[in-house]
Amino acid sequence: MGQTVDIGKRIELVPMDPHFRDITIALYQQGQEESPQFLVHSYSQMEGVQERIQFAVDTMTHMGNLVEDTNGLLQFPCEAAHQLACKRTFLESCKLSPHD
Repeated sequence: MGQTVDIGKRIELVPMDPHFRDITIALYQQGQEESPQFLVHSYSQMEGVQERIQFAVDTMTHMGNLVEDTNGLLQFPCEAAHQLACKRTFLESCKLSPHD
């Protein structure tokens, strides 16, 4: 049975992650223009998915200077949307293997 979760608006998608069993990983935006937050998420239930997601989040904090809160949501320090920059940072982080 499928699952539906209200996690925001999907703004970017990696349909097949070549570094982790071809799972789908997506970037969601929560909130609109004023201080939006971003969530990296996969519906996959495979073992190790959370570690792959956390690797992408950690990479985004380093590459894009995003800040992770205690709920795993990302935000720019200035609290502006910078949606294109966030999407690009997400895509670049998903290109990296945690094993390199």
